[in-house]
Amino acid sequence: MYELIDAGHGRKLERFGSRCISRPAPAAQEPPLDPAAWAAADGAFFPGPGEGAPGRWQFEGAEPEDWTATIDGIVYELRPTPTGQVGMFPEPAALRADLAERVREHVARRPEHAPPRILDLFCYTGGFALTAARAGAAVTAIDASKPAIAWLRRNVEHNDLSDRPLRSIAEDVPKFVARERRRGGNWDGVALDPPTFGRGPRGERWEIERGLAPLLRDVAAILAQDARFVLVTAHAEGWSPARLAREVDRALGARDGVTTAGESVLVARSGARLHAGLWARRDFS
Repeated sequence: MYELIDAGHGRKLERFGSRCISRPAPAAQEPPLDPAAWAAADGAFFPGPGEGAPGRWQFEGAEPEDWTATIDGIVYELRPTPTGQVGMFPEPAALRADLAERVREHVARRPEHAPPRILDLFCYTGGFALTAARAGAAVTAIDASKPAIAWLRRNVEHNDLSDRPLRSIAEDVPKFVARERRRGGNWDGVALDPPTFGRGPRGERWEIERGLAPLLRDVAAILAQDARFVLVTAHAEGWSPARLAREVDRALGARDGVTTAGESVLVARSGARLHAGLWARRDFS
């Protein structure tokens, strides 16, 4: 299970299965609502002294190598990383649930057809990919990080999805999508979670400010004629749901549909509210 226990003073206290973790949360500026709960933390992450510098973990006892937790029906392998992540993002839980429902509806509506083809870009350890595959989609998951793809493949095994049509490829995302455009990709849905900054496997530099618009134009060109949606999530500082929605509309507005957007908000057991990222989705008519 996952639970946000409390948030405040620039940090959040979370439970991932059997472990409670304290990590930075710049959006949590108010005082904690349950100060006593923080004594339950098994470990805490502290960022490095400069941008991009590795941080440090402190644990009660030895640092865990890995553990698993079942969150919203998906088993995730978790471990502390130098960036403060543990291998699973809880923020888009409602978006993952909506994705699963869309896939199930597609399969039920067209049982005689091949399963819907879903493309998961910047897939990390596979939250969207695993959810879509479990619901019945044929999924291709792309990430530039070979360790992330290896992690996703272990999650596939943890969830007994090895017999499902789920491909995972370590490749620079813009290059993959550009190649799909040249060969006429035919995707029923696309989910992408671009980082603010990133590097491809050969040092290719990614910046959301300059890279998102051309990437979305390429995504628009690889959609099937009856594609159902494109979903974008982001954590870019200075962006708003309205700005993300405008980028989606500019790239995908030629195709009839409706764009909705919002913030992902986590509500803690203590009652604290934590704003945790943006999303915009284009649903096609």
